[in-house]
Order: sequence, then structure tokens, then C-alpha cells
Amino acid sequence: DIYKYLTAHDLPYHPMFDEGYTTVGDWHSSRPLSFDDQDERDTSFHGLKQECGIHLPETPGEAASLDSSSL
Repeated sequence: DIYKYLTAHDLPYHPMFDEGYTTVGDWHSSRPLSFDDQDERDTSFHGLKQECGIHLPETPGEAASLDSSSL
């Protein structure tokens, strides 16, 4: 666990971690982890998407995945 490593070695970490944020993405799509979340990634994009969509697909497989995600 990264948090345990940071605290064991007296290393700094982002203060938003103490507010419940386990991941930070765009300002409008990140939120703190809640009791109802199944996974840390549920805190991004309201659990609807896994990526923000700013990256262009490089392969047909990536394009198909992007198309199926409603981005």
C-alpha cells in the first residue's frame, strides 16, 4: 500500500488524500471515495467511464473500445 509506505518513511503526500480522494483526474470529474463505491475508479466520471476521452485511438481495437464506451 502506497500510503503505508509514504507514512512509514515520513514522505509527503497530497493533502486531498486525507479528504478521501484516492485518484485525481479532471477537476470536474473527480470526487472522494464513498462507502458505496465498488472500486477506486468509481470516483472518476461518476463511475460511467474509465477514461476521459482526450486521447485518440491508435489501433482498430482501441477505436472499437472507445466507440463502445459512449465517449
